Amino acid sequence: MPVESAEDPGTSPRVGSWWVLAPLPAAAVGMAIAVSQGVRWTAYLPNLIALVLGAGIFFGVRRRSHGRVATWMPSVAALAILATLVVPGVEGVHRWLAIGGLRLNVSTAATPWILLGLAAGGQRARLLGAGAVLVAAMTHLAQPDAGQATALAVGVLPLALDRRRTPSAIGVPLVLTTTALAGAAWFVPDPLAPVDHVERILILGSSQGALWVAAMVAAGVALLVPFALPTRESARDPVAGALVGYIAATFIVTVIGHFPVPVFGAGAGPVLGWYALLTVYALACGAPPVVGPEPRGGLSGV
Repeated sequence: MPVESAEDPGTSPRVGSWWVLAPLPAAAVGMAIAVSQGVRWTAYLPNLIALVLGAGIFFGVRRRSHGRVATWMPSVAALAILATLVVPGVEGVHRWLAIGGLRLNVSTAATPWILLGLAAGGQRARLLGAGAVLVAAMTHLAQPDAGQATALAVGVLPLALDRRRTPSAIGVPLVLTTTALAGAAWFVPDPLAPVDHVERILILGSSQGALWVAAMVAAGVALLVPFALPTRESARDPVAGALVGYIAATFIVTVIGHFPVPVFGAGAGPVLGWYALLTVYALACGAPPVVGPEPRGGLSGV
């Protein structure tokens, strides 16, 4: 679906302004489950702040930014994830940056931005995006964070293998490398015990009966719907597939290991990450995926 203007990348009808409300049911259901288990509602205060901040970022970038966001934002995101390695970790695990009195899981907040580089149409953005993917994937192995390593590999797959967006000489090695690094991350010891209202919130909800399960399913669908609405272009546009694959993987890995449940669990990072996905969709979806020289003045079609 063509974007109306390079200076107004968010005008695609596939990304409506009201989609910023989609995470609210998941956050509300997660907080209700946690409170019913004796957790104070203030544990979800970072989620509430992130809902407001994430929506603000979406509207700010969508309305005012142009295609150059796709050139520099993936690199900024990769460097932010890399910075976690120089910060004191928790039992040898390095996934957080301290912001005031808050610890932010940077990968859950920033990894979606890395996909923007590969989704964009410009050659420079694609090359920098591929570099950002490698930096993030290697950092996830070192942190370790097998969950985000896996989700990133899943998200990269459709974009890297789309020859209209990424040359095979770059895309195929990128897929093989990110997949190998994600696989290796599962073998790195991760000693952290799960926190019930962060990593096990869906299990807690499931134990409370069918009505809670139904509420969780409905809220989870709301998180996916903005990226999964069928259009005539969906079959040939890998952007939506990459974003749905990424967020689906972030849920699936919580069943296998101890990783934050997106939006349902307490924590600002996954909420900011969801809004990053929505913003990436607004910026990249429908951009002409021309593999070739970047046109003067910015990225083609973003």
